[in-house]
Order: sequence, then structure tokens, then C-alpha cells
Amino acid sequence: MKRLHARNSLRRSSVLIVALCLLVLPSSRAQDWEADEGVIVRVNGDLVVPAGEREAVALVIEGNARVSGEAELVVVVNGTAELTGARIGELVVVQGEAMLDDASEVTGNVHLVNAELTRADGATIQGEVLHDTGTRLGRGLLIFGLLFAMGSVITVLACGLVAAAIAPRGVRTAGAALTDTFGTTLVATLIVWVGLPIFAAAMIGTVVGIPIGLGIFLFILPAMGFLGYLVSGIRLGDYVLGVIRGRDEAWHPYLAALVGLVILLFLGTVPILGSIVSPIAAMLGAGAIGVLAWRQVRRPREAEVAA
Repeated sequence: MKRLHARNSLRRSSVLIVALCLLVLPSSRAQDWEADEGVIVRVNGDLVVPAGEREAVALVIEGNARVSGEAELVVVVNGTAELTGARIGELVVVQGEAMLDDASEVTGNVHLVNAELTRADGATIQGEVLHDTGTRLGRGLLIFGLLFAMGSVITVLACGLVAAAIAPRGVRTAGAALTDTFGTTLVATLIVWVGLPIFAAAMIGTVVGIPIGLGIFLFILPAMGFLGYLVSGIRLGDYVLGVIRGRDEAWHPYLAALVGLVILLFLGTVPILGSIVSPIAAMLGAGAIGVLAWRQVRRPREAEVAA
């Protein structure tokens, strides 16, 4: 189980590893890539770049790379990079081995992360052999994760404050529907997250409805989930402030947005619990927005009947 978990973690981080490796490449070398140079990826298999061929990036995960041609960047994760008469720019090997014969040339650096280097006497490495890249990559991933988390938190809180500023009555009405008429909200949640995807899939099955179906999947559902998360957070903040202070905020729920969303964001970081709380908050909040929209649609009709 530990080995399987390590492999899965390695695969998940391979994209970030490639991104960081691309940043490692000198910008002048990246600008030399030609339009016909491609990116080759192999997972659980071997990759071969024969003599006379040229690639921009060659990435192998759980496999070996045998390069006899040219490449700007070669990345091997949990495997062997075997260079025979090859000419490459940068070489990155993570948990494996790099083997260079006497006719191979690396014009840049060789990055070794828990890897070994076997180098023939005639092999040329114009750059450096860096054995501490693992630390650098680890720090880079950590910094990237922290910055991404900070940006996500700031974005969510800022959007919550904007919603509290421009639609205080709307978010509170939707929040009230979330708790006061939970049964209706639950039905609306099923319609949004089950009915809409079925409808979108049916539309994609037709030529005319493909843009509609893609729009539902790519824009409407993510937007509904995000807005629903904000509604749930503001409703939670109103409840917490009501318990603490005995009353709600006068009009704009700025403090409620901050308190409730901070609580939801904190719960989202708790293992297992976060993967349950965050989706439920987003889905139920979207259902509450659906209830509010339905009420707004029916209001003119009800007023006309009453008149």
C-alpha cells in the first residue's frame, strides 16, 4: 500500500515537476523550439526518441527513456534515462538512473532527484550536475501550494464581501431557504446537480445542443457551485453571529461573510471532513439559489393572481 501511495503521489506531482523543469530551462533555449517539435508523454511504458528525430519535451512516468536523437527537455520519473549519441538540453531524473554513453551531449544541466548518474568518459555535460534538485523542487512545490492556497482564500473572502455588498437581501433570502425550507432546497439541489447534468449530456448528444451542454458543464455548474458556497458561508456566519451576539447584522452581512467563509475554509482543510463539508455546502447553496430564482420567477404571477 505504501508503494502504491508513493507511485500515485509521484504521478500527481509529475505535472508540477514538468512545469518547474520548464521554468528551469533558460528562456533563450525555450525560444529556440520549433513549431514542429512536440511533447511526448509515456505512462507505465518506455519512450524512444530515435536518431534523427527532435522533440521539445520527452516525459516518462514509470518507464524508461531511450534517446538517440535530440530533445530540449527529458524528464524520467521512476525509471532510467539512457542516452546513446543523444543531444539534449536539460535532463531531469526522479528516482531512477541517468546513463550517458561517450557520444552523448547535454548542453544544459542534469537534475538528479534521488537518482544516480552513470557517465562514460566521452560524455559531455556543459552545465552542472545538480543532486539537490529534490530540495529545490520540494521548496518550489511548497511555495506554489502556499501561494495558491493564499490566493484561493483571498478570492473566496473577497467574493463573499462583494456578494454581501451588492446582494445582501438575495444571499440572506437564499440562506433562509437553505435552513427554513430544507426539503424544498434539497429537491432543488437534486434538480441542479442531477437534472442539469442529464439535460446537458442529452444536449451534447445533438449537434445543435453541443454549445448548450458544454456551457452547462463548463460555466453554469461551476458558477452555481461557487455561488452556493458563498451563500452557505454567509448563512453559517449569520447563525454564528446570532448565537454570539443575539442578533444579525443590520443590513450588509460583511462580518457574517468573513466568519462563515473562514469556518468553511478551515473545515475544508480537515482530512476526510473537508472533502464532505465543502461539496455539500456548495451543492446545497446552489439549491437554495435555485429556490430563490424560482420564487422570483413566480412572484409576478402570484401578484397578478392576487390583484
